[in-house]
Amino acid sequence: MKNILNFKKMLLYFIFTLTITFQIQSYADDNTLDQVKMKLDKLYKADDKYFSKNFQSYKEIKKLNLQTGDIIGISETLADPSTIFFESGTGSRYGHVGIIVKEKLKESDHEESLLVYHANVPIVQKTSLKSFIGRSAKSNPKGLFTIVRLKVPLSDDEKIKLVSEMTVSMFKPTLYNSSQVLNDETVNCSEFVYKSFQKIGRNVGSIQKMKDLNLAAFNLKLINAYSYGEPTDCEAEVVTPLSVIRSETTELVYSSTPNENIKNYSDFELLSIWTKEGSLDLLKQLTELPVEELGIPSESISKDVPFLKPTEDQLKQICLPTNN
Repeated sequence: MKNILNFKKMLLYFIFTLTITFQIQSYADDNTLDQVKMKLDKLYKADDKYFSKNFQSYKEIKKLNLQTGDIIGISETLADPSTIFFESGTGSRYGHVGIIVKEKLKESDHEESLLVYHANVPIVQKTSLKSFIGRSAKSNPKGLFTIVRLKVPLSDDEKIKLVSEMTVSMFKPTLYNSSQVLNDETVNCSEFVYKSFQKIGRNVGSIQKMKDLNLAAFNLKLINAYSYGEPTDCEAEVVTPLSVIRSETTELVYSSTPNENIKNYSDFELLSIWTKEGSLDLLKQLTELPVEELGIPSESISKDVPFLKPTEDQLKQICLPTNN
């Protein structure tokens, strides 16, 4: 009964956000900026109300002296089970990322609030840091997150420009990139971070090709489930949350995530985690993907190898034919 109620709450939340998004898109087309701001504020409040109550250790986070431009990566498989693909594709527990900003919500505020700008279904948006971490706290009460910072600190001018660029993306509004393939019109969470820093002349994260990800995970069953058996464009360019969090230009500030910077997760470890926390069941409820096939046959699941780059034969099975 509890799982059914949680599922209904999640469904109502997503319906609400989609409704607000369509309204924002309409207002943006009409150039009525005040109405866009008003609707974005409603989206912010709904997101904050839905997720912030999950995270109970926020006072400890405030002691970290976080800065505008810090980057946070989380595992949010119970808030958005589709992020299982990123976790599997990178052998990690990073499915979502955003950029932390210290900002006054109102001019009358005496203190700056800690916010996160991020690209999420359905648009680029901002939420409170507590709410953002709360997305991961649905899986673990302490949250599953990592915060990194550029090794070369941002100047005050760079921070101002970064916030300005992200605000433009939010008010435009920039739609979420559901295809996960790099393009000029839409962004997923890691692309948003990558492009936002690019616009101020900084590099965070890296572009990879789809075929360089862990597509061989679960004996090809996961990639086939997500593509519904259709061929994948394995030459397509992608930016992953893991590439952002473990970028050569950043350094660790704080992590509550086990094994951070030590090892990647094997198929067996990830499947055990997803099954125990209930994210696989939730993914099946939301998408009807045949997730039960991920563990069949059990002998094919890697218990020791943390990353399985697909072989040439496997690529032929799952990829669109190339012209070469």
